[in-house]
Amino acid sequence: MTSRPILASAALLAAGVAVAVATDAVRIVPATPDGAGGFVEIVRAGQGLPADAIPVDADASRRAVLFSSAQSGLFELLPGSVLRLRASVPLASDVYLDAVYAGGSIHAAVQGRGVVRFGAKLMEVVDMPEGPVAPARLLALASGELLAWTPATPVSRSRLRRMIRDGAPETIEGVELSTVGDWVEMPERGSVWAATRAGVVEIARDGTRTSLYPGSVAAIARSGQHVGVVGTGVARWNGSSFEPVRFSVRDPRLPGQHHMPGAPVDLAIDKEGRWFILARGGTVVVLGPDGSFLALLDERDGVPASAARLLHDPGTGDIMIGSRLDGPYRMRFSRDRR
Repeated sequence: MTSRPILASAALLAAGVAVAVATDAVRIVPATPDGAGGFVEIVRAGQGLPADAIPVDADASRRAVLFSSAQSGLFELLPGSVLRLRASVPLASDVYLDAVYAGGSIHAAVQGRGVVRFGAKLMEVVDMPEGPVAPARLLALASGELLAWTPATPVSRSRLRRMIRDGAPETIEGVELSTVGDWVEMPERGSVWAATRAGVVEIARDGTRTSLYPGSVAAIARSGQHVGVVGTGVARWNGSSFEPVRFSVRDPRLPGQHHMPGAPVDLAIDKEGRWFILARGGTVVVLGPDGSFLALLDERDGVPASAARLLHDPGTGDIMIGSRLDGPYRMRFSRDRR
């Protein structure tokens, strides 16, 4: 990808500030009423992180989790510390959106700047915005390329850009997706699957689009061969198509509640194939790899009411919870009470 300093006269430095990490007491709740399904531990993660820090990506090799805070910048949660990344000369217009690890660096979408890359010392623009808004979603591909999706505005259309390492960014023609809530790479198919309000859309490298699943989809997640979506429905990929996942909620605190206690807004799947479905209002439903109900967790168990994002951390196996107001938490599934 080609890059250039944000300012023509001087490049901006990326400021990294290490902050000590403290954690709240661990909350442990049984995954099933009799405890036979194991236990879920919920703990506050990284006291140095802002209240609105949202987990956006993870680097298993460094056991690092990347967070984005709209006004405070980017943060890396590392074993024992938190590292802050932002421009050394912040602008009033800076609003940090999505961010990913790509090509050995951290890339972020910043309002007013476009897509930027944090190097060892410099923060550089790798793709200027076209129109008034920066990309809302970034996706790092196994090839080292980076995809960036920008939503439409009253004065500009949506666009999908591909950034190639040491090459000029290019627009993938013919792809005008009005919404992209989430997406995952499917390298074995040479494509990307995007969760949109129109369903799951497969985007081939040449921009060809294929609808794989109808209905509004809020999130899509993948862990190994497990691929699932949540939105107006809950479904999983069976190798040839998406099929509904049917389950019944069983919680002694909610004897009359047998369905999702709210609209699903996000999904994470751990390395064991367990599903963690976040519903609006701070409720998490945990399903087994076969779709069986394991647990319902909410504010009484330590899930923040303003929870907005889930992320599987492959370095630890934990599920990170990001919230809009209450800071980040982590969940860990275990067979025995610790």
